[in-house]
Amino acid sequence: MRPISNSSQTNLTSNINGRDPRFQIKPVYHSIDLSKTSIFMNAIDLLATLAVKDYYGLTPYTKTSIPGYADAMIEIRPREPAQTVQTRFAVWCVYDAIYSMQTDKMFKNSVFGCIWKGQLVAWVWFEDPRISGNQTLVQNFTVPSSLSGALQDLNGTSPVLLTETPEESKSNVDANPSNADFELIMSFSSPGRPLPQEEVFFTVLATLQDAAQYDDRDIVAPFEIGVRAYPCRIEMEKADASGLTAPPTFEWKWVVQAARQIPVWMFEHRFWESFFTLEVNGFVVGQGSIKQIY
Repeated sequence: MRPISNSSQTNLTSNINGRDPRFQIKPVYHSIDLSKTSIFMNAIDLLATLAVKDYYGLTPYTKTSIPGYADAMIEIRPREPAQTVQTRFAVWCVYDAIYSMQTDKMFKNSVFGCIWKGQLVAWVWFEDPRISGNQTLVQNFTVPSSLSGALQDLNGTSPVLLTETPEESKSNVDANPSNADFELIMSFSSPGRPLPQEEVFFTVLATLQDAAQYDDRDIVAPFEIGVRAYPCRIEMEKADASGLTAPPTFEWKWVVQAARQIPVWMFEHRFWESFFTLEVNGFVVGQGSIKQIY
């Protein structure tokens, strides 16, 4: 793969840098341990699902517990009586919750309150579906008063409904991005270096979080994405399409599909610096790599 050009976009993300300061999360942890790997793999699946939705649209109750990692489940629960929450808030809360779990070293049954402008709008639950306990966490949850002078205990107030209308929205959302035949073809870098699993997980999550804000059909500019705490980076760019009359274009929905599949492929082989190409209907539309930069 040829190097990505110097004009490529760089996006280093974390749970703090680049996040709208009006958005906050508050965790409440239980004592029940969860599989870290299962949490990461379910979070990747969930963010990939959210990333192809309308970023400023509304998401209903959603849960994921994928085969092979079913000892963990993640749920997005809009705060009742509301039945939906803005997709961007769900994306932010899932990502920030995983980051908080890692920072706090608390991969446990837990609930995270998603707070926008000082008002609780949704929950994200992390739990072992075989073991209950999170309902008690919700009953004891309070929104920190430091976030808003007008906030009160959850149990003593009526739920807050999100009524604001976003100023912008995706215009062309592909509700079924799997119509085309997509394939991610990966190969190890040689020479290359091993990649810690957690670095791969966080870099994939950061890629999905970034992809969520784009329309599925937006053309992808060259980019490099990573998390400030780790040296691992994912970079992608359009493949050379010379000689093809009307090849498929390199769109953000293909980035989402690729990111979702990277850790699956590495579990089947090994966690190692790798190159990859993205093929749609037999045409190579994009190329990229996952590697450490130092």
